[in-house]
Amino acid sequence: MKVLGAYFSRHWKLLVLLGGCLGICSAVFYLYGLPLESVGYAFVLCFALGLALFAAGYFQFLRRHRELKGLLVQIREKVLPLPPPKGLLEEDYQALLRALSSERAALALEDRNRIQDMTDYYTLWAHQIKTPIAAMRLLLQEEPRPELEGELLKIEQYVEMVLGYLRLGSDSTDYVFRDCDLDSLIRQSVRKYARLFILKKISLYFQATGKTVLTDGKWLSFVIEQLLSNAVKYTPEGGGRTHIRRWGDPGHRGQRHRYPAGGSAPGL
Repeated sequence: MKVLGAYFSRHWKLLVLLGGCLGICSAVFYLYGLPLESVGYAFVLCFALGLALFAAGYFQFLRRHRELKGLLVQIREKVLPLPPPKGLLEEDYQALLRALSSERAALALEDRNRIQDMTDYYTLWAHQIKTPIAAMRLLLQEEPRPELEGELLKIEQYVEMVLGYLRLGSDSTDYVFRDCDLDSLIRQSVRKYARLFILKKISLYFQATGKTVLTDGKWLSFVIEQLLSNAVKYTPEGGGRTHIRRWGDPGHRGQRHRYPAGGSAPGL
């Protein structure tokens, strides 16, 4: 019904013209006193011809509507397979669509190039910054300074965050899913952040899970390290305890980070 209404709306002027012509003819025939039977016969023939033309035009309109609607599923194609234009207006509309499609493709290419340039720049920066970080770590091994070691670990963490973000936006990912020992991943992350826990005098309690999980070990380690980093960051110096336990353990109330009574640090 919607398509039929749209077709009527498209040709309403023609329908009004035909109705007006029929009215004028009827008035003329009546004034000249022509036989009603011959007039009615002429009207029936005209109506049959008009109905046939209307039906043919409607089905053509309906087929055109379905063709254009089918193009919606191909809207992401670089070049839309538009049907042949029928009339000057359709040629103008299709020329406008092609111009818009070309402009969109040019903008998309420009955006991809800009993102690729930015990704290349930050990737190069992240790899180059590792050289002075490694040099600083060697110097700290010769002359240990716990405070500087902690700050250097934070810098390394931020560099890893940048690399992780760049990998997430990359078209090609390096995910390697396999069975991993969850406890080994947690212990590895804890050892990495042990210096920060010691510097802030924070106790860490790790309850082994005994679980093997199907995951990408590198990315899961990254997530665990972010949790530990937040635990160190938001726990007051010497005033908190960090618990690592499996969700659903007896006595667990859904909180990853606990503080002694009277603690004011935000929980995780």
